[in-house]
Amino acid sequence: MEVPDAFRDPLLLEVMRDPVVTPSGHTYERACIEEWIEGHGTCPMTRAPLRAADLVPNRDMGEAIQQFLAANDAVQERIDGIEKARRELQRRVDATPAAPQSPLARFTCPMDGSVLRNPVRAEDGSVYERRNISRWIAEHMRDGAALVSPITREPMGDALAPDPALRQEIERFAAKLHSAPAAEGDAAADAFEFDSTPFESIGALNRIFLTMDRTSDVLQEVLAGWQPPRVVIVGNQSEGKSTILERLCMMPLFPRSKAICTRVPVKIDVRRGEPRPPTLEIWDTKKGAQVGRTRTIPLASGDVDIRAAMGEVMAAQQGAVSADHELRIRIVSPTLPPMNLVDLPGLVDYPEDLRERTHGLVRQYMAEHREESVYIVVTRADSSPRKCAAMRHVEALGVTNRTVGCLTFCDRLDADEDFELVRGWLSNSPHAPDAVPLEPHGYVATMNKELRARGGESNLSRLVRQAESEPGWFDGEGLGAERAGGRATAQALLDRVGKMYRDHVLRTFVPKTIGRLVQELLQCERQREGLGLPESPGDVAAGSELLVALRRGAADRARTLLCGLFDRAVAEYMAGPLAELQRALDEAIPTSSSTVAVQEVGALLTGMVRRASAASAGPSTTHADNTKWPTTTTTTFRSSSTWASRCRTSSRR
Repeated sequence: MEVPDAFRDPLLLEVMRDPVVTPSGHTYERACIEEWIEGHGTCPMTRAPLRAADLVPNRDMGEAIQQFLAANDAVQERIDGIEKARRELQRRVDATPAAPQSPLARFTCPMDGSVLRNPVRAEDGSVYERRNISRWIAEHMRDGAALVSPITREPMGDALAPDPALRQEIERFAAKLHSAPAAEGDAAADAFEFDSTPFESIGALNRIFLTMDRTSDVLQEVLAGWQPPRVVIVGNQSEGKSTILERLCMMPLFPRSKAICTRVPVKIDVRRGEPRPPTLEIWDTKKGAQVGRTRTIPLASGDVDIRAAMGEVMAAQQGAVSADHELRIRIVSPTLPPMNLVDLPGLVDYPEDLRERTHGLVRQYMAEHREESVYIVVTRADSSPRKCAAMRHVEALGVTNRTVGCLTFCDRLDADEDFELVRGWLSNSPHAPDAVPLEPHGYVATMNKELRARGGESNLSRLVRQAESEPGWFDGEGLGAERAGGRATAQALLDRVGKMYRDHVLRTFVPKTIGRLVQELLQCERQREGLGLPESPGDVAAGSELLVALRRGAADRARTLLCGLFDRAVAEYMAGPLAELQRALDEAIPTSSSTVAVQEVGALLTGMVRRASAASAGPSTTHADNTKWPTTTTTTFRSSSTWASRCRTSSRR
């Protein structure tokens, strides 16, 4: 059975979980329409102004959807299966970007890299997720800017055409991926070939958090309040910092050109959540305020927007580097690990004012959040670690134990002597010439030679080809042993960063998680203890009549629950162990007056004590209702007048 169209969100075409209705009477999934309002401020259907506060829960629709799914288990299972397969597919895409020729490249939106759910074809010929390209169009209209393609940056119109055939192809692919291994020659088979690609990105670190997708909101709350690690990359100007960061992320977001360097600090904030296109903001760090509006940028060509934003900042001030502004990029994905990435302007020594500005920025950003930071120091392979200015900052800050060195531009080496020096630095030996040992993470060598872009090739495709070619280059240059030992290629650098990332998780996230779970356990215990007590009337003042009445009610409730049980327990104990004890005492204590010689009193009393002790220490009695009362139970003996009088008689004698 097919899901009725009325149950699907008109923007995402997915079955709604939390339907809300607009003043115009149209129903949407709450998260989807709130995201639309955030970017557009209007109703998708009427184009009338719309605020999130105008949305009202559509309870009738929600109940109808729940009843439909409850009555159609097969539909619910199919929806859950496709969603699970989509997440798995998204994880693979983020961890190992698809090669250009892979069918998976057609299944993802170039705006945010997400697997397409409601694909539409724009006038530039590219296919996008509807809500992503709609937001791009709306922002250009809002700002009065000419509409251009997110990919080519050429002018285009705003017409969008649905692509239901591609949507169905993606759903079939996801279903095959979820249900069974693929047959030879179909799309799923290509997926498994894609899964064996020998390189990854920071998305691979997300394996640590995969289980959280199946846990309760408790751990998600811990993650929301957790300070993830900052990866700070520092080095001299034009030594490949941005290129290394770009290759670690497999995201073409960083300015990279011989004529263009990082002029403004760039912060990238990666968070887990439903995928959406990256956003870009300019911040005045002295005033602590945002400059201008938040902009949506496409993941596939975001470097164009970042380069333009840097130009805006630098045009408004003097100097070659900005010390009071920064660019903030936010990336949200359900399959990327939470982390912060910081790309800083390169260090320079001349002129003096620029030296002070660049070195001051590095000192400032390296000292911020020092305990949550790990560092990558970039230095050219044809120079040396000892000559690297950034290395001196690492040593001065005392963070060599959380720093990995990256030797860039190994493709510029040409003499055997240069290769021998690189081998010495990769060994992390203090005896290597001009070495600065970094324990325990050491150094990794990379090849920065860019491949020429093919006709129509995207930046992401270029990054994929470069990552594929790097291992072969090191093997061909006689550094195969270093590559095999995890000391060469960007993949090896990712492994070192991943080790520091996991150490940070164990040191910070795991203890916070345990503490939060203990709090939750204690809260559950308090709730359990409160079961059965009168409902609290709320906040009551000390000594008030309401509080007195509450205490009286609690006492009455306690008597009702406990007194009957207590009376029964006392009666059973009197009829059981105490009755046996009294019989034993009757045998041990004489009942009539008699005369005893003084020299026999001691022996008589000793025998009485022994027999009484044996009687009182006997095994507990098990009654018909299987209630077993221990001999340590205490009660009052005054009800036994015979026993009391005999004790008095015995004591006199």
